[in-house]
Amino acid sequence: DSAAPILRLYALGDGLLAISAFPYYLQYARGNLHFHFIGNILLLFVMVPTIYVASTSYGMVGAGYSWFSVNTIFLLLWVWFVHYKLEPNFHLKWLFQDVLIIWGGALIVGVLINNFGFESESRLLSFVFVMLSGAMILAVSIVCSSIARAKISWWFARGKLL
Repeated sequence: DSAAPILRLYALGDGLLAISAFPYYLQYARGNLHFHFIGNILLLFVMVPTIYVASTSYGMVGAGYSWFSVNTIFLLLWVWFVHYKLEPNFHLKWLFQDVLIIWGGALIVGVLINNFGFESESRLLSFVFVMLSGAMILAVSIVCSSIARAKISWWFARGKLL
């Protein structure tokens, strides 16, 4: 019970960090990792003191909040900057039409599953529940992706889905 709030913050921060990796792929595809190097140096100089201060003042919960906060700021500011430099007018489209739609669908399913209130003494049943929950969240995320939405729209336009 005491670890759950901390792990939630770290999981959210890790999710934001995973999304923040996409501009790296863009830079890698272009063969120029200059911004990636600068961004990681900046992240290092912000992250280490922030986690140190937060964890010494507020313990592990403070470290979790700093991890989540710094990754949020990195996603919103640095990723925007990289997109601005490499693909102007791309960031908001990417953020709203791809990232937030997928994340929103997964979040809705995750909240619904969480409200289901499953509890079991059986490790096997708990494992099956976690696997099925993950599969449902992944399926909704795939359906919410721009590629799947385009394919579904194409099927509707051709009358193949009805």
